[in-house]
Amino acid sequence: MKKLIASFLLFFSIPAFAQVTNYGFENGDYSGWTVSNGNTTLKTSWGADGQGVQVTTGTTNFCPGGGKCWTVTPYGSYMVSLQAGGGSPQFNTAMTNLGLQSSTITSIRNTIYSNGNMYPTNATSISRTVFLQAGVTYTYAWQYLSTDYVPYNDGSLITVTGGPGTATINGQTQDYALLGFTNPGTGNYSTNSYGATGWQVAVFTVPTDGNYLLGFASFNLGDTALSPILFIDQMQGTTLLNGTAFTPVAPNAGSSAPPAPAPTPPEPTYPAAAISANQSLKINQTNAVTKNSIYINANGSNNSVYIEQFSNQNQIRGVNGAQAMTINGSGNNITINQGTTSTAIGKNLAEVSVSGNNNIVSLTQQHASKYAEIITNGLGNQINAQQKDATGKSLFINALGNSNNISTLQEGLGNHFLEITAPYGGVTATVTQLGSSAKQFQLILNNPGIGVTVSQNNLTAADSAKMEITCTTGPCNGYAYTKN
Repeated sequence: MKKLIASFLLFFSIPAFAQVTNYGFENGDYSGWTVSNGNTTLKTSWGADGQGVQVTTGTTNFCPGGGKCWTVTPYGSYMVSLQAGGGSPQFNTAMTNLGLQSSTITSIRNTIYSNGNMYPTNATSISRTVFLQAGVTYTYAWQYLSTDYVPYNDGSLITVTGGPGTATINGQTQDYALLGFTNPGTGNYSTNSYGATGWQVAVFTVPTDGNYLLGFASFNLGDTALSPILFIDQMQGTTLLNGTAFTPVAPNAGSSAPPAPAPTPPEPTYPAAAISANQSLKINQTNAVTKNSIYINANGSNNSVYIEQFSNQNQIRGVNGAQAMTINGSGNNITINQGTTSTAIGKNLAEVSVSGNNNIVSLTQQHASKYAEIITNGLGNQINAQQKDATGKSLFINALGNSNNISTLQEGLGNHFLEITAPYGGVTATVTQLGSSAKQFQLILNNPGIGVTVSQNNLTAADSAKMEITCTTGPCNGYAYTKN
């Protein structure tokens, strides 16, 4: 669920970095990110000094001083921690690696000095290139934990650099924002001695679409001892102080940073969106279809195949025992209508396999049990499938090839099940499920140029949605999910 390339489980409330894998570190490592220095060993214990960037499942009862013992957990299973230590570069080097100009680095140093009469020393950072879109608000969760005491004003920051425009981060249009600091009044949020900010959310936008370098850093001031810890994750986790839930600190007076966010709701759970076992033996052969069977095997291009079965117990399959009817060629137009609004006892089964380019497959099934399996293999194919009226509706689509267009509608009483797989190329998919019975859909889509619109209405406890979308290069957009 937490990997953006791949898993969307009704998780559309947070703007997505559509081409970023492992953005919540749920791989259990920091693969896909660039670190200043780090250790691939999973972090399980804590001290006053760190080993750079490490992935962790959290810190339990960590007591840096002042009678404060902290327990910090991630949103899912993992988060990343940044704690400067042996091998960490000097502050200026780390900031340069994050894409900041020398004049900006000097300005940051002077601002920090004015709040504690100390300059930054060493720093640990993590970064990666992300494709960001204008008009979209992006967020990332973070928490600063101080292992030092006032006046040693250790701190942390976020950067968004290298793009075609200057980002606005926490309300300021510049390449960086100061996040958590130890000394009161410094940065966006302050902790005081041995304190923590609690989970906060950095908010940023960009004026122009493009690739940007997103980065985070934590650093020491005045010395290299008692290094602060910066945790980052895709969403905020939980924080305990001496075993009691900790309320995140408010932003410093005069800061444009956002207030502490509301607690993150738990990750949603839904019934599994899968059938299989040869699609439950074709959904029990659609309640035993025994009449009106048509068997088709056609070769050639630019043909029209039009099939109407307006009685009941209708099925379409391949010749000589083949499971699916086959169409081999390009530019073909295949239309299948099974059942009518007045044939309430109809049973409809259609299995269609089309190989070639620029073919159009249109399927409508009405009344009683409905099962359809449509496979296309080629470029620029179009699939339009509708299953209407009462009783169960099951639709499986496998679109092989690139630049295909899929539109589906399932409506009426009875359970709805839909699976779309497009493993090789860009796909435009529109999915609509209407009705008060259970609705489940599963989409597995791949590569850029993807547009997905999903609508479900009449919420039921058995509704399920699973989306796996891989987009390796930008722009990665056009996702919409609506549940009424």
